[in-house]
Amino acid sequence: FLFFFLLCLCCIQEMDIVREVVIGTVTPLLKEKTGFDLRVVREYLYENAIRGFQLDFLLTIITAALFWAFVFFFSAPVLRFLSPKGYGEASAHQRSQWRNRASSSVHALFVTPVALFFVLTDEALINDKHFGISPNAEFLFCVSIGYFLYDLFLCVIDFKSQGFAFLMHAVLCGFTYICVLCPALEWYGLVFLLFEASTPFINLQWMMIQAGVKNNALLATNGALAALVFFLFRLVMGTYSLYVVDHTILSGQVDPIPLFARAFFVASGSLLGVLNYFWFYKILSFLKKKPSAKKPTPVPSKKKD
Repeated sequence: FLFFFLLCLCCIQEMDIVREVVIGTVTPLLKEKTGFDLRVVREYLYENAIRGFQLDFLLTIITAALFWAFVFFFSAPVLRFLSPKGYGEASAHQRSQWRNRASSSVHALFVTPVALFFVLTDEALINDKHFGISPNAEFLFCVSIGYFLYDLFLCVIDFKSQGFAFLMHAVLCGFTYICVLCPALEWYGLVFLLFEASTPFINLQWMMIQAGVKNNALLATNGALAALVFFLFRLVMGTYSLYVVDHTILSGQVDPIPLFARAFFVASGSLLGVLNYFWFYKILSFLKKKPSAKKPTPVPSKKKD
């Protein structure tokens, strides 16, 4: 893990100072002990980088995926401190769900405000919502692709718990943002990241119930906020944005974008739209039920919306 992380740092062009420090200190030692030269690998990778998808993107995505895995594994002490009853007395499978929700909440709390800031202030994207390019937005997309790559791995190894819907969600979201990096429709890509705004509320509701919180007013307030934020960002804003993107693509306004990217935008947008309404129905069904103090009823929606 450490070796791969150092290789990523050496290859990310924007991190000039870090890269030079690593190359200047670690590379000679590594070459002396193992005969492996990081400089040679870096030059080979750049010479053979895939056209249209920068190597820096790939390395940032992989580094981000490793980071989210790190959050997953090392969130246990924090969760045990915050909820000694809910997390401490949970089974191994339930603890995995706690950590998974913790990592998804951290991701949502990071990308949502940053995406909103770029949506409102990034002039390059505001002035050209179809073909505008923003390095800041592209970095944020890479971070999220890394998260969905990590999430996809969890869905595969724990398919029985996660289910097909969340596996499909991870695949669709990950590939959608890969298509955005073509580059195409980056401003709308930031808007789609705002869908994660309801994730912390949903995760908090699940955690409070698992921890045996008996404050009905608190549970009702947080549940109402989760449903409201989901409705505003996913259904109202999300449905309109997906319609605009589909109309833009089907009307031929973005023909320079590769055909596979255009087709995937339309297909994934339609499927994600259906998932949004399905999950909103599940949220409303759950809120109508009164949680039992003896045996908490799990939230029907997972860590993501």
